[in-house]
Amino acid sequence: MRKYAFIVMMPDLNPSEYRTSCSAGDNEITFVGVDNMDQAKAVVDELMASGYEKFDLCGSFDESMANEVVDAAKSGAGFSYVTFTGDDWSRFGVLLAADGVDRVHEMELPGEFHSSVRIVGSMDDAIKTAKSLVSEGATFIEMGSWFDDAKSSEIIKAASSEIPMGSAGRNEKRS
Repeated sequence: MRKYAFIVMMPDLNPSEYRTSCSAGDNEITFVGVDNMDQAKAVVDELMASGYEKFDLCGSFDESMANEVVDAAKSGAGFSYVTFTGDDWSRFGVLLAADGVDRVHEMELPGEFHSSVRIVGSMDDAIKTAKSLVSEGATFIEMGSWFDDAKSSEIIKAASSEIPMGSAGRNEKRS
């Protein structure tokens, strides 16, 4: 089983409370929120100790911050970070993909910083899901590292949306 995590960093997020996980295909996928860099590093350490090997960092992590997390991590994990611009962060759409996923998995973290996490197994599902997130009111969408430039561009074009969309797929790093 492959273990993967997406880490979002926003003020006042508590990683012990702002967390959701699911099994999707042959994957264990965790979405967790942190308030600061120390919490991000601690979450990475905790998850690596549990066998997590791939991490995507949200757009709040710039290259320097992503490098700091990578440098602090034990050797062997893969990291990516999302890059894009945007200024309305009120409803967060997250689009992740994993091998062996045969249906769209949905996770919701409601509240002031509402996060809608969707896990897909194909480009067809990714396109439909991105359109759905837009219609549900997502003000921006971040995509995990499976979405390289070509896949990200296809989804952005298909969603025909004015909301910012970014992908971790163009920023791979290793610890």
